[in-house]
Amino acid sequence: MEAVEGLEYLGDTILIGGANSDYIKWDERDEDLMTEFFPFIEYVNIPDAGHWVHAEKPEEFLEVCSKFLNSRIQS
Repeated sequence: MEAVEGLEYLGDTILIGGANSDYIKWDERDEDLMTEFFPFIEYVNIPDAGHWVHAEKPEEFLEVCSKFLNSRIQS
């Protein structure tokens, strides 16, 4: 699938997934698809979490979000 020209988001992007989730495995197919639309995507996998990472591992989720946001504020 090719990204439609102009629909790519060129800003920094984070995708937080749970290791036990069946929705996003971040295999080669997922990575190829996501980087077409979000060329500067960073994927973070939270161990022992399912699809609802924010509810299952709130401290880990907030830590990942904080690091991502703080690194963008300081740069």
